[in-house]
Formats: sequence, structure tokens, C-alpha cells
Amino acid sequence: MWSYNVRELVEQSASAVAFVEVQDTEGTISVGTAFHIGSGYFATARHVIHGQKIRTIGRRDTSLRTHFTEAGKVIHTTTYPDFQHAEIERVFDHPDEAVDLSLIKLGGIVGNVPAAQLLPILQLYSHADSLSEGEYLMREVVVMGYPPIPFSSDCHLVVFRGEVSAIIENYQDKKRHFVISGMARGGFSGGPVVLAKNPNAVLGVVGKSFVKGASATELGFIGAVSAGAIFETIASHNLSIKAIDLTLQGFMLPPNFTQ
Repeated sequence: MWSYNVRELVEQSASAVAFVEVQDTEGTISVGTAFHIGSGYFATARHVIHGQKIRTIGRRDTSLRTHFTEAGKVIHTTTYPDFQHAEIERVFDHPDEAVDLSLIKLGGIVGNVPAAQLLPILQLYSHADSLSEGEYLMREVVVMGYPPIPFSSDCHLVVFRGEVSAIIENYQDKKRHFVISGMARGGFSGGPVVLAKNPNAVLGVVGKSFVKGASATELGFIGAVSAGAIFETIASHNLSIKAIDLTLQGFMLPPNFTQ
């Protein structure tokens, strides 16, 4: 029995999630996911963009709503219109190249607003690295991303819900990773894992599948590096992001943010 309204969470969060279309040196085009954390900065998995040319970043208009007048006329309104944007100011990688995390800063006009004023914003859960494994097990989460869908030529946001099944320390990057119930799919990489009871609170970022070797069997879980890796990237590059309050004591919760 889910103890929250999934629809409300998605309505608040989905428009902050974008697709990242990239092209490799051989001309092959693929799609990953990123999400807005404020001031035009998007978090994603490093492997989504590493060695690739970023063709565009965009989002579907998931805020479109349908209204009916008394006369039966259909009226559509939207809060966060869709966009496709190719002006990349700079990419900021996590200081440890083993960590699968990068930030992309957009510039110019995105849709109809300056990139620095883009909305909505996904907040980051500041205690992602602090709470114990036992405090996280079976925590309810929502995962969002842009995996390719057979028979569709467009990018579509895909959303599913799951639970935290385990927490591991990845021996490659020495970082906390959340093991999330749900089958990993290409295209979800870089997408947010959002805490269900904390709308807009990102617990982690979807990374590579938990497989070893090209012929390995998929384990049926999604791995997500802790949101702490985003904090570390911001700090290492001394970035100023409006939605995140940095202090000498560490990262504090943004205003009006519920633990």
C-alpha cells in the first residue's frame, strides 16, 4: 500500500527531468536523462555524455492540463512548456573520474526564459549520505527517465515507482550507491531517484547497470549514486546554484524543504 499520492509527486517533479541526445564519433545517436537542480544546471551520469557530442537537451510538456468550459469547449493550459536546447555553456565533472556524475550548464534562452531562471527545480536530499542502511530499506522512491520506447520516434518520459532494496559502497568509486527495485533500461541513466515522501527530493542519480561483462545477466535492479556526489561536484567547482544553500558547515536544506 503506497502511502502517498504518486500523481502529485510526478506533477511537481516531472517537468524538471530532461532528455539528453548525444552522438558518438561514429555518428550513432543515443539518448540519456538529466534533471534540473537550479540556475540552468542539469545533473546527469558522466557516461551519458563522456566522449559524446551533446546534440540537444529537451523536455516533454508534462504540465499540460485540460479544462472544459460549461459550453463544452476544451481549453489547454501549460506551466512548463517543452523545449529543445543546444547551447551548452560548460560541463562540470565530479572531481573523481571514477564517479559517474556530471553537471551540464545551459546558457542563453531555454524555451522562453533565460537558462538561469528555468523552472521547475528538483531539490537534493542533503542526508543522502548520512542515514544508515536500515533507515533507507524499503523507502519508497520514484524513478524518472527517457529510455527508448519501441515503435516511437519521439522521446517520452517514463516513470515508475520502487523501493530501496539495499545500499552498497561501490568498490570502483568508493561512493554510496542505492540499489533500487526495478529493471534497468538504457536511457534511464542520469535520471533522478526521488524520495516519495519528500516531493522534489532527489536521493540519487541512475548510473550504469549492475552487470559485469558484455554477456552478463541483468540483475533486475537499478543502481543510483547518492545525491552526495552532486554536492561534491558543486563544491569542487565552486558553483553558485540558486536552489542550493552552501555554508562552511556543509550543505543545508533549501528553504521550505521538508526532511
